[in-house]
Amino acid sequence: MNTSCLSEETLEKLLADTGIALWPQLRTCFIDEAQSRVEALSNCSNDRQLLLRESHTLCTSGATFGAIVLSECAGRIEGLALAGSPEEINELIAQLERLWQQTQSELLAYQPKEP
Repeated sequence: MNTSCLSEETLEKLLADTGIALWPQLRTCFIDEAQSRVEALSNCSNDRQLLLRESHTLCTSGATFGAIVLSECAGRIEGLALAGSPEEINELIAQLERLWQQTQSELLAYQPKEP
């Protein structure tokens, strides 16, 4: 069973589009940005507009970067924020924090394949 949080296919496409030489910079930029968004979500469970903005941005950037599981969780948070379900949002934010730790570890360990 594959328990990876990353889509290697998406990462390979991203690196084919940008060039493998940019991997260290891309990874650092995404990790820093995602960390900030996860922290913001952890601290804003009562601010609907902030929840919507941060979860939407994390959902789309995660999908672009191959962090599919993180992206899906952020998308669920966005949907709940739209629906106004704060008790479920808090549970998902806790899940998101755990997923982020695993995703970050996988990104740091990921070694792109040479073309």
